[in-house]
Amino acid sequence: MIRSALALGLLVVLAGDADAYVRTRSSHGTGNPSAWPGTCVFVMPDSAGSPDLPSDQVFSIIQKSMANWNTNGCSYLQLMYDQPTVHDAHYDGTNVIKFRTDKWCHPIDPQNTPEVCYSEQAAAITSVFMINDGEPADGTILDADIEVNNLNFTFVVITPGATPPVPRIGTSIADLENTLTHELGHLQGLSHTCKDAASFPNDVDENGNPPPSCDAIPADEVLKIKEATMYNFASPGETIKRSPTDDDLAGICNAYPVAKNPNMCTHTDLAKLTQRGGCELGAFRDAAPFGVPALLLALAFALRLRRRHRDCT
Repeated sequence: MIRSALALGLLVVLAGDADAYVRTRSSHGTGNPSAWPGTCVFVMPDSAGSPDLPSDQVFSIIQKSMANWNTNGCSYLQLMYDQPTVHDAHYDGTNVIKFRTDKWCHPIDPQNTPEVCYSEQAAAITSVFMINDGEPADGTILDADIEVNNLNFTFVVITPGATPPVPRIGTSIADLENTLTHELGHLQGLSHTCKDAASFPNDVDENGNPPPSCDAIPADEVLKIKEATMYNFASPGETIKRSPTDDDLAGICNAYPVAKNPNMCTHTDLAKLTQRGGCELGAFRDAAPFGVPALLLALAFALRLRRRHRDCT
């Protein structure tokens, strides 16, 4: 089954006991928190890149966005860069960053028939596929792809304090590193810091409580939630999400504590990870949308930009 949520992030941490980071959970029962099974996750850009920036610059920004998460010092997980190759975003064990330039839709494949189109407000979408069967491996992430909306957004490099570049006619402007850093948080298993109409039922914060509504964030939690990289919304041209806050990193360290490092750095082996009782189950071939436990659950997170004068709705 595929579910979608709209969001984006910010960052700055407030000292105290306020709640913020939220880990993505399976839909089985109360939900197991999701996590990758190995020490590293390989991420590969589609070699087509983006028409907004030179390819070398796009690939450099992707690597910088990955490094923004790797230097936390308290988790073992490392995002590893695979050289760009012609590749689309599908459930196949390859984690791809794909810029959509012809149609803001996911093309028809075994998981999407007919094609799935996205909200024009979403600057990017991250789809996370994980085991969702209630067994010991429930919540294990198998694949994650980031699709970037290059139809409705112009992706640029914002220099704080300088006049921002002019977006293409009919598009909104977005800082590429800001966008990708947020999406890479989803790829690692983090959800949004407050609850909106697109949030998932099993979302809970670091203390096991449902995250507050984005329309009614408690006054003592506003900064911690809204200034986190994983906050649901961003303003056009913002750059604050480039740097994960202490709270964002706490979510990664909760999922991947150094003491539990599996010391296994390999590319994803779907056949091995999805094997059950001598039978190999693939993708959604044997999974029904409702009523039957699905082997895989796809969660789609969208990065949505909002105008500065609007509330998060």
